[in-house]
Amino acid sequence: MSNKNFQLEIQEILIQNNKNLLKNYFSKSNIKPSDNDLKDLIIFAIENDVPNDMIIFLLDQRQDKNVNFEIKDGRKKIPIFIAVAKDNYTLADILLNKYKADINYIYKDEKFRITEYLYYYKFLTSRKLKYVLEKGTSINYRFLYKLIMEKENKFYELRYTNCIFRNDDIIKFLNLYKKCKMNKEIFSDDDICNINNDLKNIIHDIKNRIHINEDLYKISINNHNDETLRITFENDTSEESIIRRRIIQYNLFDKSLDSNNYNYVEKILGYKPLHYMCKNYEEILSNLINKYLTPTEMDKNKNIAKLVISKFIKTSIIIYNKNNPFRTISKEGISFRNLVLNIAIKNKNLEAVKYLCRSSDYWSSSNEINTMDIKREYPIFSAIEYNCYNIFKYLIKRIHNRNIKNSNGLSILTFIIMKNNVDMAKNLLKYENIFINEKDSNSFSPLEYAINQNNAKIVELILNYGIKYNMEISVNKKDDKRKYPLIEAIYKKNFDMVFSILDYCNQINSNIKNIKDNNGNTPLILSYKLGDLKIFNYLLEYYDINQTDLSGNTILHYSLFKKDFNMIKQLLFLGANPFLKNNFDKSPMDIVFNQKNYEIFKIIIQYSNIDLNVKNSEGDSLLTTIIKIKKKKMDCNKKKELIELLIKKGINVNILDKKGNTPLVYAFQNDYSLIYKLLIKNGAYYQNNEENDLWVDEFIQSQKYTILENLYNNGYEMKKLNFNSYKNGNTLLHEAIKYNNPNIIKYLLDYGADTTIKNNDGNNAYEYSKFYHIQDICYILEE
Repeated sequence: MSNKNFQLEIQEILIQNNKNLLKNYFSKSNIKPSDNDLKDLIIFAIENDVPNDMIIFLLDQRQDKNVNFEIKDGRKKIPIFIAVAKDNYTLADILLNKYKADINYIYKDEKFRITEYLYYYKFLTSRKLKYVLEKGTSINYRFLYKLIMEKENKFYELRYTNCIFRNDDIIKFLNLYKKCKMNKEIFSDDDICNINNDLKNIIHDIKNRIHINEDLYKISINNHNDETLRITFENDTSEESIIRRRIIQYNLFDKSLDSNNYNYVEKILGYKPLHYMCKNYEEILSNLINKYLTPTEMDKNKNIAKLVISKFIKTSIIIYNKNNPFRTISKEGISFRNLVLNIAIKNKNLEAVKYLCRSSDYWSSSNEINTMDIKREYPIFSAIEYNCYNIFKYLIKRIHNRNIKNSNGLSILTFIIMKNNVDMAKNLLKYENIFINEKDSNSFSPLEYAINQNNAKIVELILNYGIKYNMEISVNKKDDKRKYPLIEAIYKKNFDMVFSILDYCNQINSNIKNIKDNNGNTPLILSYKLGDLKIFNYLLEYYDINQTDLSGNTILHYSLFKKDFNMIKQLLFLGANPFLKNNFDKSPMDIVFNQKNYEIFKIIIQYSNIDLNVKNSEGDSLLTTIIKIKKKKMDCNKKKELIELLIKKGINVNILDKKGNTPLVYAFQNDYSLIYKLLIKNGAYYQNNEENDLWVDEFIQSQKYTILENLYNNGYEMKKLNFNSYKNGNTLLHEAIKYNNPNIIKYLLDYGADTTIKNNDGNNAYEYSKFYHIQDICYILEE
């Protein structure tokens, strides 16, 4: 019979599961098949689930009892590999125990062990892996790397859980326990020592089954397989120093927090405790708090957070007290509890803050919350620093002393102001007994800080708090930096702040009318100089428009300096006085004339509501001042235009200066015909401080006949003049003859000059004319 027919017939019998038929076939056919033929049949039988006794029969027919053989049928096949792959563990036990199958047999072509074979051909299950591990199979690193890279985490973990303790280990422990229990009363010291050595040897053997190399960690990390990283660490039996290094090198603590595995975290803390001297403790605690102390995670994973925080506090206390034997911290460790609380605040985690404040594990009283942490930071100040309003609101309600200061001497209110946090200020100022006037180490009050921060809302809150609780705030006094609150508000150009301060002053009847800045500016002048018209217009309701600064200038002075026409009109309409002199004896009107800005002069005359007859320091009225201006500075036409405007405004054309002269005197003296005609037309008369009429003499001497003629033609009443008395005994008529002024003589005669009056030389007018041989005048006098 050919080998092929033999194989087919036996396979047919095997499929029928008939052992007797199989035995009869071998006995009757008297066939002695080769061992190679039986190899194929044995593999066939295992693969086709032939009963184990028939497979054993075939195994017993072989001369070579070695079952560690391979056949190639599409792939290499080994009996023990196939038995496990088919879940035939009874047969596998028989192969291992009776036929000495090698559980660590290496598949020659691929260099596979049974675990790799099962995995490669997709036979591997948890049960199969547990079985081969229990039977002592070795797993090489290549296979472990593959499990990590392909994220076969279940198989990877089974490798360790079923490798550490095997059945024989349990038997060894039980025997050792039995021995101790039965003989404990008669044990000598040597017996105890031997038992300890036995126990150490068992543990040593178990540890030696597992060797964790660096690549297992590295490959897990490179493949982002945190689960195999955990498994690797939890089963690492290396020396403690090596494990501690690996914890740091591979950042295992952070990884453990991501795993949600309490035991994993606890084991790491056992090797590498977390404390305040660790470089990245704050980052670690931040991650912990944000991961576990949240509304969604609090109930599920709170224990991990509790574990880490508790150990952190306890370990930190121990290390601190060790390093500071003369400044120890109590076992409660408030400064470290608040350190954790501050980290929760920095992460803006309200749930974590509530947990740390209310939990029975970390409960803090109001005094404890007010205690600074080991870094000298207060929780309430951290809430302000990191703009955590809800946390601030929660903490400020729980503490009693709301006026505490931080390590820099800043109160809660001051620190809030420095951070410009209106909501926190509003919340804090809901409570009584806030020290709103308390100054810090730099002598700044909360109000001063609020103004410096340009925060009008907080300024308003502080001032309203002062009114509500009857706490006077010094707004009418300079601070230690010699500044007034209102002045600073104006410098900030903050209308709302100015409004609040003035409103506060009105409510408490505080007088700030006379304050000035360090440069001597009044609030009104300062706001104008800064160009803030909104504030300026509001201040006009409170301040005297004619109030002067340190230089004696009014706001009108400064508007003239700027040639601000609209402002000048507004100021004049509101009663600004254009004649007030500054410290340099200059009034706004003087400035106008110096600038030769007659458009502004017109504005002043048109919009001013003051008395235009006021006199300057030299005793001159405005009218006289204009007349006295030299021609090169102002021509007569311009003077006439301005004087006409003054006359329309009702100026007194006969106002006397300090010499007793009327304006007309100066118009005559300067021969301003346009001016004296205008003045005479509007009722001006001549009056000076001399009894005689020297001005007529001057006209006569200078032969200014036209002046007298104009006077006459413009209705000036010459009879008001005393023509019959003059100096040196001469009358005006004598003087007119002397200077040969026929026309003047005629005017004098028309107004009643007496020709018979004799001078000191005894000559009357006619005799005087003959003395000078003036024949024409003699004829006039004769007529």
